Parts: sequence; structure tokens; C-alpha cells
Amino acid sequence: MRPIQLQLQVMALEALEEVVLKARYQPIEKTKAIATCLAYLYSLQPCDRWPFYEFWKWLGNPEKIMRSANLSRSLNGICEQLGIDRETKRKRESKR
Repeated sequence: MRPIQLQLQVMALEALEEVVLKARYQPIEKTKAIATCLAYLYSLQPCDRWPFYEFWKWLGNPEKIMRSANLSRSLNGICEQLGIDRETKRKRESKR
């Protein structure tokens, strides 16, 4: 992967992490920015579609616990599809 692709991947994943954090408190509007992050990450390599679709589907759900849990689960699936360990990634980021 070229450095610019890696940088864009990191930026897209960080944006989705922010969405997951905000979704703990309120439903999230489905925006073109979120759709672009999901589409870019999906395009990086052959992936199963389900985590990307599920992430999009749960954004605006009014049920706080279901929304938060399913967005987190979906992001875990996205990271897995990309070969990234989300827990390790978050620990590294928290040390910055």
C-alpha cells in the first residue's frame, strides 16, 4: 500500500471511530462524508460487504444500546476485513 493510501485509510478509520463514540449519545445522521469513508475502505481490497452495510444501517437507530453495540461490532468487522486489530490500534492511539 502506498503511503498516501495508508494515510487515507487511517483517516477514514479515525472518522468512523469518532462516529462510534458520538453514537453512544445520539443517533447519527447518514452523511456523504460517512458514506465516502465506508466506500473508500471497502474499495481497498476484496471484502465482505456486511460490516460496511451494517455500519450504515445502524447510524440513525434511535435505540441507544443497540445502535452503539452494532456500530462497534460493525467497525470491528471492517477492521478485520482490512487486516487491522482494532484493539491494538486504539491502545496505540491512546498513548499519543
